[in-house]
Amino acid sequence: MGYADSQLTPSDIPIYGFNNAETKIEGMIQVPVTMGTEPRQATCILNFLVVKASSTYNAILGRTGIHAFKEISSTYHLKIKFPTRNGVGEEVGDQKMARSCYVGALKSGGARGQVLPIEDLDVREEEEERRGKPAEDLVPIPLYTEEPEKVTYVGALLQEELKNKLVKFLRNNRDVFAWTAADMPEWLANPVMVKKSNEKWRMCVDFTDLNDAYPKDCFPLPRIDTLIDVTAGHEMLSFMDGFSGYNQIRMDKDDVPKVSFVTDFGVFCYLVMAFGLKNAGATYQRLANKMFKHL
Repeated sequence: MGYADSQLTPSDIPIYGFNNAETKIEGMIQVPVTMGTEPRQATCILNFLVVKASSTYNAILGRTGIHAFKEISSTYHLKIKFPTRNGVGEEVGDQKMARSCYVGALKSGGARGQVLPIEDLDVREEEEERRGKPAEDLVPIPLYTEEPEKVTYVGALLQEELKNKLVKFLRNNRDVFAWTAADMPEWLANPVMVKKSNEKWRMCVDFTDLNDAYPKDCFPLPRIDTLIDVTAGHEMLSFMDGFSGYNQIRMDKDDVPKVSFVTDFGVFCYLVMAFGLKNAGATYQRLANKMFKHL
């Protein structure tokens, strides 16, 4: 880390590992440690014990350092948060780097003098070993006679009767298989629960991505001064109940797949204009104006 041995303060405090093995201390050094990014940043002077040991870590922050920063850590999220003069600061770990360090510690086996460069570690080796494998051999089953390359697999040890039923079921439902990205829905939204002003809950479909991708229809909605002008001089004023008006406008066939949403029971789509679309209000207003144009 760029520090000379002369900068170390002598120390005879030993360190003991989990196996009660003693590690000799080379010395102690004070190092300024800065966490966070401006303006939410904090700096503390911490004491570090220096040892000669093979490790993928340059430094380990102990309980004293955690208390000095008054930090709260979450190993699950690889994140720590701490108070600063300008609010709450945070440091976020790197999942790939943390995994590399962990794999490196396992591979070192505690051997002295062994140095493992992090850039040479490949986490995929560990993942390949943990990946599940079939309990038996698999046999390919073509789902299309005209396209034999589109296959799925079943167990080779299945009983013939059960195998025939399974193959028949798969071929009858072959339309659910996605062979390429083009076979998957272009837009797929998630249902969400939204709390209403009356404390009740309403299920809505989150069309955020779809709305962001389409331009805003700036068809003008009625203004209060316009409503007053057009109703002046009339004895009666009727209001049209448009509570379910959005559901009366059918979607264009080409746009139906774009309002798809996924559930535990499959993928569904709206056949009529759904509430929550960016231009639903403008479309409904344009239709209302057209309906009453000649009245």
